[in-house]
Amino acid sequence: MIIFILIPLFVVLTLLNSVSTFLVQYTSGSHSWSVPLGVSKIYVQLTGGSGGADATYNGGFGEIVTSLISVTPGQTLYLVVGGEGGKPPVGSGGFNGGGGNGGNGAGGGGDDIRTALSDTSTRIVVAAGGGGSYGTGTGGNGGYPSGATPSSTGATNYNGCTTWTYPTGGTQTAGGSFGQCILARGTFPATAGTYWAGGDSAGDGGGGGGGYYGGGGGRTMAGAGGSSYCNPTYCSSTAYSVATTYGNGSIQISYAPTATPTFSPTLHRNPDSFTDL
Repeated sequence: MIIFILIPLFVVLTLLNSVSTFLVQYTSGSHSWSVPLGVSKIYVQLTGGSGGADATYNGGFGEIVTSLISVTPGQTLYLVVGGEGGKPPVGSGGFNGGGGNGGNGAGGGGDDIRTALSDTSTRIVVAAGGGGSYGTGTGGNGGYPSGATPSSTGATNYNGCTTWTYPTGGTQTAGGSFGQCILARGTFPATAGTYWAGGDSAGDGGGGGGGYYGGGGGRTMAGAGGSSYCNPTYCSSTAYSVATTYGNGSIQISYAPTATPTFSPTLHRNPDSFTDL
């Protein structure tokens, strides 16, 4: 009797030591890559940028997304790696969608692979960035299907807030809601996350993480994480997990080579080239 054992193609290729792998690190720009002839599947691992830390708390972790993606030989893909959120005194949002702030931890940028450089709606896979920190707690992690809300371990009446609402993470259909501080003299909200971008803190708080949809920014509190995504038309065997280290994002691609890869390290350094961003 003959017994057939089904083993995933990528596992077989790995065992035969016939897989080519390359790693794309953060450069505050994008890379273009042409799928080699004969290659119809690529295995990808994306790690979103973490949120920025302040003097007391860390930002949220980015998310790791792995998937087997269907591609077309000769197709051009654009790899956009998210940056870590800025830290005090410069609170700039991480490249590729991280939400900014007023000098606290900014949101981390998400990673993505897309088919048109200037069109975020062509993103095939997205790994979310983490929310930025603040003096009242840690930023929310990037996540799937939704990003995480920030922690509330700090002083709950920080800056005299009588009541407050914490921001929420991005989802599969909408950006996260904003956080706000309510004082006797009025309400002071941050901004909500949107498609691709995390919300800003509006002056005093942590920025939201970028992603498929961005996390909400926090006002006198940390920011929420963005959401991750993988288009089911192209993706299979997809797995999501929270990263365990802080820093910029990265994208790794592996495939079974049948021709010399034509990876181009050309950088598109001007963020304005992302017309949808």
